[in-house]
Formats: sequence, structure tokens, C-alpha cells
Amino acid sequence: MNPDSKDMVDEAEFGASELGTKEYWDSVYAREAKNFIANGDIGEIWFGENAAEKMVNWILKHAPNKSIKILELGCGNGHILLDLASHNYTNLTGIDYSLNAIELAKSIAQDRGYEHVIKYHVVDLLSNNIQTGEINDIGFDIVLDKGTYDAISLNPEMVAKRERGEKDLYPGLVKRWLSKSSEYSIFLITSCNWTKEELEQRFGDEFNYHSSVKHPTFTFGGITGQTISTVAFKLKEK
Repeated sequence: MNPDSKDMVDEAEFGASELGTKEYWDSVYAREAKNFIANGDIGEIWFGENAAEKMVNWILKHAPNKSIKILELGCGNGHILLDLASHNYTNLTGIDYSLNAIELAKSIAQDRGYEHVIKYHVVDLLSNNIQTGEINDIGFDIVLDKGTYDAISLNPEMVAKRERGEKDLYPGLVKRWLSKSSEYSIFLITSCNWTKEELEQRFGDEFNYHSSVKHPTFTFGGITGQTISTVAFKLKEK
């Protein structure tokens, strides 16, 4: 939804939502942490298991080296990292701005026996403030985002900035976490708010399009599209 494109929806129509607030996610993960303690349920998988599985399968195909450094932005309960750990990836990190999410993710990893291969930290991406723990391994081979950019896009402050025409800082934040010398330097994102073409536009200053993942399609008014978009970008060499 680029304001410079007449063929796309005006960003003013892309309104703020409680899904873009830290308070909402703190509440969600506090409830899910209680459920995990009570019955072992790890909680909701954002966009469903199929979307998460497609991201993991992309990594298995394109980055088979199990020792590469992988970071998930907005990891929530850590479902994707758990799946990667089950495929013997050994250098995994998850960050989230919700302490409740991180505590839940740590509990699940420990329960599954993956606490030594998955590290979790509380990080507010918008303020770039590490609230607990330290991330010493800046420079990841692959950075993942499943729904985090969507949530940030719904944040009332971010919506207001878009409406004022201010630059989207998120692509630059993603770039900061990636290694410039890695043979991968890949950002893999899944979104239900942004199409493949919109993601290419929004991340195009910092990244080149690499590939995309097919999801089920629908046709409406003679136009075929996907409800979910998964796109891989490679960091530009500058």
C-alpha cells in the first residue's frame, strides 16, 4: 500500500488496531502462559501451522547449513524456532517486546529440551531497547518475521506516521540485524496485510527480491490473489 501508487489502497484506510499495541500482546501471552502451565498447550500459531511450515520448508531448501544464525523478530511463543530446532538447527534466537511472550517461549523451549539451542530476549524493535538479557551475536544469516511487521503496521503511532508521509523505519531496523558478509543475508517475511508487490515496494530500498512462497489463492471480481504473502529478500550490497 504505497502512497505513491494510484493502483493501491490509500494508506489512510489501513487503520490502527489493538493488534498493534504491546498491551494487547502482553494480555494474550499472559493468558497463553497460564494455559501452557495448566495443560501444555503452547498457544495460538499466528497465521496457522501451514504458514509457519512453509517458512521452515523455505529455510530447509535454501539454507540447509544447520549452524547458521537465525533470528526471529516478534517470536511470540517461539513456534517457528521450535520447528527449526527439531530439524537440528542449532543457532537460533527469538526476540519480542512482550516479556510474557518471552517467558512463555523459554518455558516451552525448556519443556521440549531446546533451551540450549534457542536464545530469547525482550527487545522493543520500535525503540530498539534491549530490556533484559544481551544479544551479542549481531549479524544474523537469516532474519524471520511472521506477522510482526503486520502488528507494527497497525500500531497507532506507526499509522499516524504513515498518514503524515514519514519514512518507514522498519526495513532499516531489519537490515541492522543481518550480517553483510553472510552468503545468505536473507530476510524472510510472512504477512496477511501486505501483498508481495507491496512488500517489494516497502523493503526495496534495502533489499532485493529473492523468491516467494505460494499460498492458497482466491479469485474475486476477476482478480486472483493470496490472503497470505511470504517473500524472501536478500540484503543489497552497498
